[in-house]
Amino acid sequence: MEISTAQALTLLIEELVCDLYPDAARVDKYGGVLFEAVAGDASTQVGGYFIYSAHMSVEFSHGAGFDDPAGVLEGKGKYRRHIKLREIADFHSKQLPYYLKQAFGS
Repeated sequence: MEISTAQALTLLIEELVCDLYPDAARVDKYGGVLFEAVAGDASTQVGGYFIYSAHMSVEFSHGAGFDDPAGVLEGKGKYRRHIKLREIADFHSKQLPYYLKQAFGS
């Protein structure tokens, strides 16, 4: 993934979380960023994002229980699901705000 694309997607995600959930905490962990609904309480981690060579993966800790009408969630784990973003347009076309709202319980 190009650095400029990764930076733009990071900014979009960070701004969205900040706008919707100003009390959410950002934790650098596992080579990516995790979000906690309650700062300092790891049990409230809702997911995060990780940058790879070909894409950014936005992970949801309890994504298996999400409503997914667009069918964009990937993964087969018991709880977790993710969305792969390869370009900036994916942020909108894969409806990332819709899934982040579910992650934070609103």
